[in-house]
Amino acid sequence: MVGPHRRILPLRLEDPARSLGRKRLVTIRQVRGQEFSSEPGEPGAAPVIAKRAATWQSWGHAHGYRRYCRACPRPSEHAKKAGPQDRLGPCNDTGRRSLAPSCPRSGALARGTAVIDLSPLVVAAGAASLPYFDPAFPGQSLILHAACPRDWHPGLPVLFVHHGVGRNGRDYRDYWLPHADAGRMLVVAIEFPETSFPEYLWYNFGNLHAADGSPNPRAQWTFGIDTRLFEALRMQSITTTLRYGLFGHSAGGQYVHRMLSFGYRDQVAVAVSANAGTYAMPDLRTNWPWGLGGTDVTADDLRAMLAFPLTIMAGTADIKTTGRFFPKGPKSLRQGPTRHARAHTYIRTGRIAAAELGVSLAWMVVDVPDVGHDGRLMSDAAAPLIAEALHRGAVIT
Repeated sequence: MVGPHRRILPLRLEDPARSLGRKRLVTIRQVRGQEFSSEPGEPGAAPVIAKRAATWQSWGHAHGYRRYCRACPRPSEHAKKAGPQDRLGPCNDTGRRSLAPSCPRSGALARGTAVIDLSPLVVAAGAASLPYFDPAFPGQSLILHAACPRDWHPGLPVLFVHHGVGRNGRDYRDYWLPHADAGRMLVVAIEFPETSFPEYLWYNFGNLHAADGSPNPRAQWTFGIDTRLFEALRMQSITTTLRYGLFGHSAGGQYVHRMLSFGYRDQVAVAVSANAGTYAMPDLRTNWPWGLGGTDVTADDLRAMLAFPLTIMAGTADIKTTGRFFPKGPKSLRQGPTRHARAHTYIRTGRIAAAELGVSLAWMVVDVPDVGHDGRLMSDAAAPLIAEALHRGAVIT
């Protein structure tokens, strides 16, 4: 029987063979695009050792970015002065973008960090990519991959998409390209390159702790990146909406639900966590990262999280346990034998916590029939739910 917080979603799914259109990339990343194989600190833990992505310099040069702005009257002197925070910005005289916005003609600095022109994300319909530096991490590059709808205007909603451990933000943007038009929303896949945000501590677990286990200050948590990016889009009048949407698959699903658990929800209209390998269970008696114990989350914080309308999506065929990056340490296995089972454990634990704390659980789980650990097909399943919720809840100023 289907309970009040469980939905079986009937879908007409495309032929899986069609989802391998970019065969070379899929083949390369299929093995990498999973999750870490066991928990940090456990004997035999094997962190992800993925092939390092290109550095921001080589990426920028390959995509038409320059070390300094050609409009600058003293480019060589300017390049010598440019620091890690001065590497991005528009170039006024050529239409090509610069890697040094502190030039008087190419950008401005705010609080010591470059103000990055985000308009290239929406200058034309279709796909666009842009290097980006978050103010909290001025020396660590992100890459924004946007899918802009044909009828874009600032009143349409914005969705942030989080990739898996393969760090393949461009692929996830491409998965959402048709949905940007169909759902009339700007989709931005935020890529966390391995060179800048290595392994699971920086991404899946939000940089709450350093490698030695010492806690990092909240200002250094990567969970704040989405909020600051949305504020930058609003500040530059690229969007006039008050709230945005979230979608994360695999390691991105871990990032999304953990981010929400720590209160980064005020501007989120809809959130979907799909096929996560492990969960921070809504339980203050289970320590982080498998629960919320040992963190600054209080009972009142947990009540607010349980009242947030989070959607957990689980492919019914996501039951393979032999993959190199499937989390199979003993603490992960306590959450269930497969990713599909763990999604339902998360919802079940939420029901128990809601009953103990005297609140109504606003979460639901959506089973996606016959889909395994597939980012494209899970994106296809989530798109109509997200688009409907965004147009209903992304209020315009």
